[in-house]
Amino acid sequence: MDELTARVEGAIQEVGSAASMDVLESLRITWLGKSGVLTEQLKLLGKLDPEQRKRQGEQVNRAKDALLSAIAVRKQTLEDDAYRARLGAERVDVSMPGPQRRARQRTRSRAHSTGSSTSLRGWATHKPTVPRSKTISTISRR
Repeated sequence: MDELTARVEGAIQEVGSAASMDVLESLRITWLGKSGVLTEQLKLLGKLDPEQRKRQGEQVNRAKDALLSAIAVRKQTLEDDAYRARLGAERVDVSMPGPQRRARQRTRSRAHSTGSSTSLRGWATHKPTVPRSKTISTISRR
């Protein structure tokens, strides 16, 4: 397992020097993918006796966690660098006029401004009256 530790340390150095997200993703797949180096080590644990399995399993899991954290840190660094580069390239010229908007029409239609019921297409515009027998005072007395 000392060989595994040395290989993982080399992989962490490669991750630290990854120049792009594509390189970082290929390193992640190489080490942690379906048939990656650490995944194969985890598959081999099933063939070991319980005492060895426990010891080597802890070592493989520590190596996996270290590699995952190194990948996460490098990914964040690459994303931050890309964001800063994009911000540097996108400049807004405030001396140029912005997009022109059309002024809203401030007058209403004649039917709407007069309160005509024709604008409501047949709906009643008056408040319906409640028969005296159905008022709240008579309902609450029952």
